[in-house]
Amino acid sequence: MKKIIAALASVLVLFSLVSCGGKKTEYPLSVNGTPINGEIFTYYLDRAYSDAEGGATRAERVTYATNMCIRYVALNSTFAQRGLSLSPAENLKCSNEANALWEMYREYYEALGVSKETFVKIRLSEAFRETLRLTLFDEGGSSPIPDSELKAYFDENYVAVKLIRGYLFTTDVYGNEKEYTDDELKRIKERYDLACEQVNKGTAIDLMYSVLAGSGEQDVSESLKTEVITDGSSYYPKGFYDSVRAVEKGKAAVFVFDDYIYLVYRADVLADEALFKNHRSECLNAVSEKPLSDEIDLMCNAYTSVRNTTLVEKYCEKTDKVIRNP
Repeated sequence: MKKIIAALASVLVLFSLVSCGGKKTEYPLSVNGTPINGEIFTYYLDRAYSDAEGGATRAERVTYATNMCIRYVALNSTFAQRGLSLSPAENLKCSNEANALWEMYREYYEALGVSKETFVKIRLSEAFRETLRLTLFDEGGSSPIPDSELKAYFDENYVAVKLIRGYLFTTDVYGNEKEYTDDELKRIKERYDLACEQVNKGTAIDLMYSVLAGSGEQDVSESLKTEVITDGSSYYPKGFYDSVRAVEKGKAAVFVFDDYIYLVYRADVLADEALFKNHRSECLNAVSEKPLSDEIDLMCNAYTSVRNTTLVEKYCEKTDKVIRNP
């Protein structure tokens, strides 16, 4: 028996020596001793080209990618240390979004050498960031941002409106667009201005819809409920938000944008608590973004990195080649 054990021990030692003599896996970067593989480094190196903070030179992009890798490790470590976890719904949402994005950009990332597994891991890390945001700054968090501050942001960056929109063109019997004459356009504008006067005297804008639509001269649509819009809302034309923002709360105005005329009543966005509740998470994200970034930067200060210059250069060359020849 002792001979058998001794023989087995000899085999294990030999196996160990063979393994040690095998090719050692190398990594372009390590963070606090944690190796970062080439796929993760490449993902962030690629992002440097599209991020405004990514830099214009190779050295700047490498620095950006390195910092993002440090952030990746810091986030994942902090998430685990705090005992946080994603809910089943959050996991499912993240998985669905990652799968959808992967299908869209699969060929590109595969050309870079980034696998789906790595892509999903990085998307999960971004979800960890959002969970950390709530843990720190939402109600019940360690440093909750009061609703008074969120409402102030809501009031400053959103406007609530009720509106009636008219089309400044019509269609002929064949469905082709047909422009109104100058006289017709003048009459339409006069009706909207008159309706605006009535609203500013206290008549509800809802009552003006039948007046404007009743002429039969143009197609008119009405917003049946109060809408909340922000600068850059894609549903409305450029400049619409700024124009409405200039209107006093509780007053109406008439605007013409392209082929449409609007009678807009600006409501007080804070008058209806439901409006704030519907947009509270957006306001929290906006208001907490800087303190969250500051908190993550503070976390990252505890991490140091070591680069393998040769491998980093290799991944830079490959990324450059893919980007130049997509």
